[in-house]
Parts: sequence; structure tokens; C-alpha cells
Amino acid sequence: MKKFVTVFLSAIVICFSVASCVNSPKAIIQAEATAANLQCPKDMGKGLTLTKVEFEGLYVVNYIKGSDDLYSFSQNLVTDEMKNQIIQTLQLQAQSQPSVKKFIEALKKENIGIIYHYNTSNSVMDVVIEARDL
Repeated sequence: MKKFVTVFLSAIVICFSVASCVNSPKAIIQAEATAANLQCPKDMGKGLTLTKVEFEGLYVVNYIKGSDDLYSFSQNLVTDEMKNQIIQTLQLQAQSQPSVKKFIEALKKENIGIIYHYNTSNSVMDVVIEARDL
């Protein structure tokens, strides 16, 4: 299970590049999603590809495609441990990257979460991180 969680952690990195002149929390969130989406598709390693990032109302959704021969996703695989490791990774990134910190602060202020939508051609799994957990 730890190896599987490590793969997920490697896939949650989003490139943050918001201009410093963006001040509104929703504008920051939209700018981050747009900037990340412009880098797609992005190889995340270990058979995972970030295909799209969208700001969809109450969530920023990261669409991640897994290789059919390596992955079979299922909602049953989503655990509190997996979510906690993703949250910890985001919090560590926020400590060293001001743009990530600004993005997370904007998410919290607007009560907007993050969804990591993993899929293959025949399986789907969503890891939902609520704003209050960031």
C-alpha cells in the first residue's frame, strides 16, 4: 500500500506560477488552474499523466490518466492515510514555495477543495481534499 500511496504523491505536484499582481482569492485559484492546465499533458512519472486542471465551482480538479497496464483505480483504494499524505505534501510545498502558500490560502478563504481524479480506460477514482483539511 505504501508503494501505491507514493505513486499518488508523485502525481499531486502542480506547477504554481501566479503573478504577484493577482490579489482576489478566486482570481488566484483560477490563475493557478489555468497556468497548470497550460502545462498539460504533463508526465508525472510511474505511468501517470496530468491531462487537465480545471477550476470547477467548489473544487480545483486535477485529471490524472493512469496507464492501463499499471493501474486499476477504485474508490475502495482511497484511505485517510492517502489523503493525509497528500495534505502533508501540499503543506510542505507551501512552506518552501510562496505561490503554493498563496494558492492554499486562497482555497481556504473561498472554501474550495481539490479533487485528484485518477482514471484509466476502465477505472476511475477520486481523491477529494476539502478546503478545511488544507
